[in-house]
Amino acid sequence: MGLILYDVSYPDFREYISHSLLNPLTIGETYHLSFYVTNGTPPIYYGGSGCDHFSVAFSTMLLSQTNPLIIDFTPQYIYNGFLYNNDWQQVTFNFTADSAYQYITFGSFVNDAVQQLQPHDSALSFSEAYYFIDDIVLESPKGTGINETNSQENSVIVFPQLFSDVLNIRTEKSDVYDIFIYDIASRKILQQEFINSVTLNTELLAKGIYVYEIRNKNGVIKKGKIVKE
Repeated sequence: MGLILYDVSYPDFREYISHSLLNPLTIGETYHLSFYVTNGTPPIYYGGSGCDHFSVAFSTMLLSQTNPLIIDFTPQYIYNGFLYNNDWQQVTFNFTADSAYQYITFGSFVNDAVQQLQPHDSALSFSEAYYFIDDIVLESPKGTGINETNSQENSVIVFPQLFSDVLNIRTEKSDVYDIFIYDIASRKILQQEFINSVTLNTELLAKGIYVYEIRNKNGVIKKGKIVKE
């Protein structure tokens, strides 16, 4: 993917890369984000400049780009200094989720009065800070985050993944469980306690994507995404 963070020809022009996460982040959990970034090499590059304030933001709702800028949101990560490299450069950082974040957004969250450009190739006829991004990985160092695996996870089955009027949950153990279902804005839609199994009436749920969590006395043991047809 690629995006523009600064363009001399168009004041305050910005592009953003944004996407929903597979599951909402767990409040209080520490996460590790890594990704690779490059400005490219000739002829696959644009502008020949770098800039500061390369940022990553996590949000509970999709950020709205009502004008070329998103400046009413404080990102969780801001690159320290000017970012420019013709080779792939890995960027990493850790942060603790203080909300059930559902979206990640790459870009710049300041205007031209704050952001600075650093030219690197005067041979190009225009000045622009353009970045390519690849291999984005978000995970919990404890192994219980986005791609959570748990010794109890395989003992719980949620089906069907594409559901309509009912959703079934089965377990191999006679423990007390809770299932939580959230919409893509991280709002809790449904909660039900059960032992061994339960069949949920989902007839009144709107069509779309939902996220579920299965919990027992030890916490979250399984997460996933389901879709109502």
